[in-house]
Amino acid sequence: MISAFIEEGLSKEEARSRLWFVDQNGLVVQSRDDLMAHNLPYAHDHEALDFIGAMGTINRMFSLALPARPALLRRKL
Repeated sequence: MISAFIEEGLSKEEARSRLWFVDQNGLVVQSRDDLMAHNLPYAHDHEALDFIGAMGTINRMFSLALPARPALLRRKL
């Protein structure tokens, strides 16, 4: 994704600012102390939200790569 944004003329920082991620603990934000190293460049200055809260708040077009726990989403969505 970063490469595609850069090809469209954005800087690496601008490209990263357009990508929002969630993991098993919620939205990847700067205030979290449990982020893995590869998530740090994508952490936004935003309030911490769980997955469902993030999907309701971060109103963006998105693509999901969901591993192994579809039942979790069926209950909430």
